[in-house]
Amino acid sequence: QNGTDDQVIFTLSSDSVSSTSWRHFEYIEDPVITSIHPSVGTSLGGADVVVRGSGFRGISLPLYCVYGDAKVRAVLVDTSTMLCSIPRHPQGKVNLRLVDQFDHSMKTSTLVPPQFEFVPEPSIETININPTGNASESRSMIFARGSNFRNSSDMSCYFGGSGPTKARAL
Repeated sequence: QNGTDDQVIFTLSSDSVSSTSWRHFEYIEDPVITSIHPSVGTSLGGADVVVRGSGFRGISLPLYCVYGDAKVRAVLVDTSTMLCSIPRHPQGKVNLRLVDQFDHSMKTSTLVPPQFEFVPEPSIETININPTGNASESRSMIFARGSNFRNSSDMSCYFGGSGPTKARAL
């Protein structure tokens, strides 16, 4: 009966003395995490992770995201979305949990908690334009040499105030 407002009989009993009353109670579903995005960030932190799920209504505030053992405050956006800042953290994969002020963990939609991976910050050493000349020409290829690039479906380059341009690591 999640989300219903029902009238129920409430009885409090202690040492053979009891009191009964009709009261309205609202049954609220347990919060459940269904996804996090992104699931990778740099070990320097600073960006946000979007946590999606259900039942974020009626939970004890404040809420925290716990990356391994690093705890940061979560921001409740609506009944199905929270934002968590990515903290500074050593490189590696950690479980990401959502906890209330009493350190009670929320359920996840899978048996395994979501994982977040801390990776090194990418570094650009050189940039070459081929053919040489104007990079604004539609056929120009731009090569950035550096380290710690991760090839992913959302890898992009930005030029000044323009929107993203698809990129890939070679």
